[in-house]
Amino acid sequence: MPIYSMLSPDLPMSSISAIEKLCRGFLWKERREARGGHCLVARDAVCAPKRVGGLGIPNLRLLNLALKAKWCWQERTEPWRSWQDLGISVPAGSVTLFEATTSVILGNGAGSRFWSDPWLAGERIKEFALDIIPRIEDGLLDPNLTSEGIRQFLLLWDKIADVELGSHDDFFHWKWTSSGNFSVQSAYLAFFEGRTEMVGHDLIRGSKAPSIKCKFFVWLACRGHCWTADRLARRGLDHPARCPLCDQDQECVSHLLLGCSVARLICWQVLILWGRPEWLPRSDASILEWWPSIPLVGKERKDFETSSTLVYWSIWKHRNSIVFDHARVDVVQLLHSIGIEAKAWTRAGLFRGSSFAALPREWRDNG
Repeated sequence: MPIYSMLSPDLPMSSISAIEKLCRGFLWKERREARGGHCLVARDAVCAPKRVGGLGIPNLRLLNLALKAKWCWQERTEPWRSWQDLGISVPAGSVTLFEATTSVILGNGAGSRFWSDPWLAGERIKEFALDIIPRIEDGLLDPNLTSEGIRQFLLLWDKIADVELGSHDDFFHWKWTSSGNFSVQSAYLAFFEGRTEMVGHDLIRGSKAPSIKCKFFVWLACRGHCWTADRLARRGLDHPARCPLCDQDQECVSHLLLGCSVARLICWQVLILWGRPEWLPRSDASILEWWPSIPLVGKERKDFETSSTLVYWSIWKHRNSIVFDHARVDVVQLLHSIGIEAKAWTRAGLFRGSSFAALPREWRDNG
């Protein structure tokens, strides 16, 4: 669906649900439909900006509200538009967003609405003069005010006594952009303000892994939503009693990738070849704790994230072959498969660093 087509109609929830159903099936099962049990992360978390831990897939309901908020902005800032008298319907959510995040810098007062706009030092008169507004008819105030109405009237009098109009037009300022001008993108992102930012979200994006499955797996691992034994146990499903690799501790995704003795041996071998054994993570660390601690920037940082993704993905596939195909734990074979895949990724030009060899030299040998 073209984005601009969402600017005009209010998308019914049935249409949004149908579109999201197709997206859900493609994302989780690569087919038309996916059952709820196949979805490892809630839809609202998936359809969120990457900085708050989402995949950046648009939330259609919020995107529709952000697009419709543009009508509110243009109605106030572009009164010459030919559609101004058409009475375009704007959802309450769009109006609320516009009113909550738009301020008015008073000029000649011609473009501001006396009662409802925040032109009075950021305040709206309708918010503190509740007993006055219902008693106004044809521009005249009913003199029979209650005591509370009189108090509000005197308060309003004091607030506007020193207001002076200028000669320039009123200026509407949008909170979410540095220029003060409305943008649909900033309106959409405003719905996610207040959510906790996901530490290391930019590191996940830095990986140049060729398969979306690899990066998708790392994203799930960072959220702790892979189908490891701990997650299976919480849902009453069959699960390995202990980690399939080390057969020592309970399995969770952090243990599998960073704490397991087999995984740590793999990481140790890789780091020794890199000449960086001091980078070995703590056994109780998580990916989002370890990755930011590595002192690399630029191309070397991307190479490190790409090669780490390769190692994690290879460990995960080896784990699955043990669980589902009854294979044996084989560190030598696992290192060999990582090396073969690394050569293929190198030939594909996925590693760009020069001052630091992000992959071991033995892996870069094309022979």
